[in-house]
Amino acid sequence: MDEMEIGKVLGWKRKYLEKAKKIRCFIFEQEDYNIIIPHYAIAIYYYYRTTAMREAILNCNLENLYIAAHNDGYDASIVIPKYVTKAEAPFICRFATVEEAHKKFEDTGKFILNYVHHIKNKSGQYPKTMPIKAKFPMEYVFLIDAKVHEFMHKGKRSYFVHELVNDDSDIGFKTLQVLREHKQSSIDIDSLNKLPTVPREIPGKMTEVLKVEGASKRKQHRTVSTKRSQCNSLAGVSISEDMVTAEGIDTLLKIYKEEVNDEVTDQNLTESSKNTEKKIRKTRISSEYEKKQKEKKEYTHNFDEFHQYSNYLKQQPDIKNFTVSPNKNMEKVIDIYTDREHHKCYVEGRSRQYITAIFQYKTIYVGLLELENKTGTATSTWVISSINPIYQSVFGKFLYHFVDEDKKINDMKEEHKNNMQIRFSTKNHERTENLTEKDLAKWMVGVLGKTLA
Repeated sequence: MDEMEIGKVLGWKRKYLEKAKKIRCFIFEQEDYNIIIPHYAIAIYYYYRTTAMREAILNCNLENLYIAAHNDGYDASIVIPKYVTKAEAPFICRFATVEEAHKKFEDTGKFILNYVHHIKNKSGQYPKTMPIKAKFPMEYVFLIDAKVHEFMHKGKRSYFVHELVNDDSDIGFKTLQVLREHKQSSIDIDSLNKLPTVPREIPGKMTEVLKVEGASKRKQHRTVSTKRSQCNSLAGVSISEDMVTAEGIDTLLKIYKEEVNDEVTDQNLTESSKNTEKKIRKTRISSEYEKKQKEKKEYTHNFDEFHQYSNYLKQQPDIKNFTVSPNKNMEKVIDIYTDREHHKCYVEGRSRQYITAIFQYKTIYVGLLELENKTGTATSTWVISSINPIYQSVFGKFLYHFVDEDKKINDMKEEHKNNMQIRFSTKNHERTENLTEKDLAKWMVGVLGKTLA
C-alpha cells in the first residue's frame, strides 16, 4: 500500500504514518475482495481480552490463571483462583486444554519475551514500545464480526479490520463447570459428580501423551472483568459456577492427578461442531498453584525457628516470666499514595503475621517481635528493651512506625539508640530448622547484648 492508501485507513492522520507502516498484518485474498487483519486486532480480541489474560501473555505464563482444568471435548471443568472471573474462565479453559490454542498462546508469549530479551541485551534497557505478533487460536473456517474500513486497492475492493468484536470459533466444549477458590464452599466435594471421567479402556489408536510444561517464575496478577458482553463462541455452551475452599481444591487436585495418571486414551478428538480435527489436552494442572501453596507453608518457618530460640532462652536461669503470644495478623493499613493495602501488611495476597514474646532480664524488661518473612529472605528479630514493663501496646507502637509512618528499620534503630528509657534493635538469625546448640547460644547472647542491661 502506498502512503495515500495508508492515510485513508488511518483517517488521514499522517502523524501515525511511519508507525502504521510497521504493523504486521494477515491478508485473506478472495476473488472479488481482500481482507486485511492486523495482528494487534487478533491479539486484543483473543489474547488481551482482559487485564489478567494480558498480563499472562506478557509473562508467557497461562498457569497463573487457573489451578486445574479438564476437558474431554464435550464436558469441561476448570478450577480458578479468586482473582479470575467467570467471564474469563471459558477462554482460559480453551487455551489450557485445546492443544492448538495452547501452542498459539505460548508462541505469542514467547515472541514478547524474546523481543524484550533482545532489546535488553542490545541497548541495556527495556523497550518502551513493542511489536505485536499473534495468530488466530484456531485454524479453520469460522465467522467474525468486525469494525472495518473499506477502500479500493489496485482496482480491487479491500477491507481493513480495525477491531474484532465477535466470532463463532469453536470454544472446545459444550458444558463448563467453573470452580472458584473461596473461603466457603458451595458444593459438596465428596459427592461431586460433575467432573468428567476418563475411560480406562485402552483404545486401538493412540497418540503420544503430552508432557506438562514448566511454569514461569514470573508472577502477576491484577484483574478487571471483560467489557465484551457477547461472544458467539459461547453460544449453546452451558456454564455453571460454584465456590470451593482451599481444602476442597486439594481434594479436586487429587482427582485430577488420578485422571492424569489414568489418561491412556487417544488425544486426537475428531468429532466437533465444525467437523474438524482438534487435539484436546484432557487434564492440565497448574504447577504455579502448587508452588504458591508450598511457599505459603514455608513462609511461617521463621516462626518455627523463633520458637526454638524462645524455648532455649526461657530455660536460662537469668530469664524470668517468659511468655510467647499466639500468632497475630497485622492490621490492614491503606497506603495513601496507591490507595491499596500497604505492602508491609501482607504476603501472597493475605495478611502478614507476627509473633511476640516478653520476659525480664535482670532489671530490664525485654520484648521480642518476629515478622513473617518469605522463604529465601533475611530474617531478624525485633529486640525492644525498657526500664518499664512491656505490653502489646508497645509492639503496636513500633508496628505503627514501621507501617503507618513507613519508617525503615535502620531509622527506627537510630531514633532509639540513645534513649535510656526504651531501646529498639534487631538480631538476625539463621533460616534453618536444624539449629545447633551453638546457633541457639549465639542468638541468645546477641539478643541480650542489644538490650539496656
